[in-house]
Amino acid sequence: MAIIYHYCDPVAFLSIIESRSLWLGNARKMFDARVGDTVGTMLVDALIHHGAPSGAQRELATELALTLNLSRRELFTCCFSENRDDTCQWWSYADVGRGFAIGFDSDLLSPAGSVTRAPVVHDALADSARGIALSPVLYGDDATLTRHIESLKNMVAEAAGNAGSGAPDTRSLDREPGIRAAARACEWLGVMSKDPSFRHELEWRLVYVSSGETDNRTCTPCIHWRTTKYGLTSYFRYGFLPEAVREVWIGPNNSERLHPECLFGIKEHHALKLLMRTHGYERTEIIESSSRHAF
Repeated sequence: MAIIYHYCDPVAFLSIIESRSLWLGNARKMFDARVGDTVGTMLVDALIHHGAPSGAQRELATELALTLNLSRRELFTCCFSENRDDTCQWWSYADVGRGFAIGFDSDLLSPAGSVTRAPVVHDALADSARGIALSPVLYGDDATLTRHIESLKNMVAEAAGNAGSGAPDTRSLDREPGIRAAARACEWLGVMSKDPSFRHELEWRLVYVSSGETDNRTCTPCIHWRTTKYGLTSYFRYGFLPEAVREVWIGPNNSERLHPECLFGIKEHHALKLLMRTHGYERTEIIESSSRHAF
């Protein structure tokens, strides 16, 4: 079990506490419209530049690139950090210290029927097939990411081998499921990986994938929509039990902080404690940021 912290502004904090749910934002809106391109490019390059590539290897690389380009799956994510009371997190994600940091028990927050992924047993490919997971982020220079690229390369090669030596059109159809699975894993890894310059954030991500294999007449269940200043975006609501919230940290610029001259702390965090009790978070520990100075 690890305690992981979701830093947020007061509006988001109130919504999370009252609804007992997190909003997982559309990764294509949060990060890049072509999520997985970087990992997909790594895999395509691995297929092309491994030894002396044959015409078949180049053909596989071309099919993979096309499949990546045509993918319609939507991935949703919410971000956490192992760092508690961290100045950079307060500044960047919690309204310049006016917000809160919610400390979740990673075991209780994990999707039902799964286990919390630790870096040493991280299995992003299995998570991709399952479609939902809570995991530490893989950084760009992480050996685990390289291992996954090698596994994907073997997956594509195995799909090509299983296709046999029939007619070209038949071979292409036979290996399509394997190539599609590899492309999906690239998308997943694209959300679960990050540039190594951000390693200090010790980030975790809760990721959910919605299948894109639906036609325009159907509506994907459980997906909601909202407006932003940039247009429309979708999100997925992920519910949790109150027991999953172990700690609430009060930001260094938050008005809920106890005044230094408050006698005996009689009215300490009265409003916040009332909010938490009202919504069933009796066991949550309330902690003030150690910083006593405004940013």
